[in-house]
Amino acid sequence: MGSHITSILTAVGACVGFASAPANAQALLAEIPNPTPNVKRFGHSIDRVGDIDHDGIEDFAVGAPGLYPPDNDSGRVHVFAGGTGALIWSIQPPALHGHFGWAVSGAGDVDADGWDDIVIGAPRSGVNSEGRVYVFSGQTHALLHVDTGTPFAYFGYAVDGLGDVDLDGHDDWIAGTQIGNQTTYTGYARVYSGATGNVLYTYAGTVTDDNLGRAVARAGDVDLDGHADFLIGSYGRFVRLHSGATGGLLRELLPPSPAYVHFGSVLAGGFDVD
Repeated sequence: MGSHITSILTAVGACVGFASAPANAQALLAEIPNPTPNVKRFGHSIDRVGDIDHDGIEDFAVGAPGLYPPDNDSGRVHVFAGGTGALIWSIQPPALHGHFGWAVSGAGDVDADGWDDIVIGAPRSGVNSEGRVYVFSGQTHALLHVDTGTPFAYFGYAVDGLGDVDLDGHDDWIAGTQIGNQTTYTGYARVYSGATGNVLYTYAGTVTDDNLGRAVARAGDVDLDGHADFLIGSYGRFVRLHSGATGGLLRELLPPSPAYVHFGSVLAGGFDVD
């Protein structure tokens, strides 16, 4: 294949990639079927994950979190070569019945070994659907870090790699849940150290139906202080931009109109648009 996959779109039960080109000249590079057809919802989550196989071309991961019992709900994540679309790694869920792969993202180089790593959310994992977030090594495929949410929090609904928030040479990551508490749905998000797996910052919703943590994303170095900053979204209420250096609020964005009921439910950042 002469060029590599630069834009990924989802389809029903498959993943398709298009070459970066003007809209009227985009060419289909690959259509990738589900490698494990018994694990449903292939394409539910997708993200670039860096150059996992060290061939000089960025690769991508696709989540298949599964359905609900009695179907397979344990989930799976598949990593594909950006250059060829070939399957290079299938990540098995460490625990059953967790919707492993509901969220997936490149974590950056968490363990500072020169290889890109992967962060994965499994929001139904645990006896009480606490939810878990896993970080896997891109080099050895070993499990590097895992953290668990509070009971019935469905933690791991959203994940993203952030870059180096605390400037210790290790890339860090963020995870969130829009639920947090099944009574109030306040939600919460946590930012983690790549070096230790410890929580650097925690954010929680303050009023009923805040749904803080529905979406999380890297923002890049917005305030030019050398630290990676990050975004946390609420379902229809706000998007908050936080400083990586202090964890403090840099900016809050509100919906342009009450009609934007899904404002903040999906986020992406980290690029210099202008």
